[in-house]
Amino acid sequence: HEAGFAHWPGTIKPMTRSAEVVGSLDLFPTASALAGIPLPTDRVYDGRDMSDVLLQDNGKSKHEVLFMYGGAAADNGGPGAARMGPWKAYWATGPGLGGCDWPTCKKISYPDESPLLFNVRIDPSEGIPLNPWSAKTPSGNSTGPTDGPPIPAEEVQAALTKIVAVRQQTSRPLSLLPCLWLLTPSGA
Repeated sequence: HEAGFAHWPGTIKPMTRSAEVVGSLDLFPTASALAGIPLPTDRVYDGRDMSDVLLQDNGKSKHEVLFMYGGAAADNGGPGAARMGPWKAYWATGPGLGGCDWPTCKKISYPDESPLLFNVRIDPSEGIPLNPWSAKTPSGNSTGPTDGPPIPAEEVQAALTKIVAVRQQTSRPLSLLPCLWLLTPSGA
């Protein structure tokens, strides 16, 4: 996850922080809402108005799960990754920061029902997966990075089950340009 910054003197309280999940696709609907400009209702927007996250103490994200496309996309054309609160799941991973030379780049794919799962609040570098794909996963009734608090296995399984279920319900891919209506004639 990456940090985002917002500065609006007199409107956004200085020195406030949030761990809510938002994405760049949220910029357009949020800016529209803050400007008081309603979005056309004859199309679908992948982003959400995140004004609450910016303007309210403890404002909540309107994303149940935020899917990520591009990069190492999943084999079925679905998202390669997803965020839900502190959880990040991967259905496909690429070569990492070291990169590789094309065409030798190979992605690693994970089953639809069992993506690679991390808790990015405890393990922000996504170094130790929380599910069986990693030989580093501690055994016993808890799992998690070895230098942090253990996460109950039931909590890991509940997060994994929820992310997979929402992904299965989400059949439409994200549009590439959420604000395309600005560039097309009315009714296109």
